[in-house]
Amino acid sequence: MDKKKAPYMGKKPTKKVKTDEGDDEKVDLLAGISVNDDNVTIDLNSRKKVCIRKFRKQTLIDIREYWDDKGELKPTKKGISLTTEVWTKLKAHIKDIDEAIANMK
Repeated sequence: MDKKKAPYMGKKPTKKVKTDEGDDEKVDLLAGISVNDDNVTIDLNSRKKVCIRKFRKQTLIDIREYWDDKGELKPTKKGISLTTEVWTKLKAHIKDIDEAIANMK
């Protein structure tokens, strides 16, 4: 399988985000994104990934933990696959989730 990086025109897209310390930090929006056949994979860290894929004619957003099997990352049972309908509902509550996280600090 031939892995490709997500395309971009001109400058790499970046976004300013607040760190836990309150500082602004530029984040490369294409870092850790790969397009492979019909899948798009976004690396959250070395063991967690988001994969957008088709399964039985349905688009799924798969958020999963991976384990290292002799240099090859393989998915674990620790994760969740969301339909686009559930993903849309989750996105609608991002501000509520962020607020709840801030209240727990």
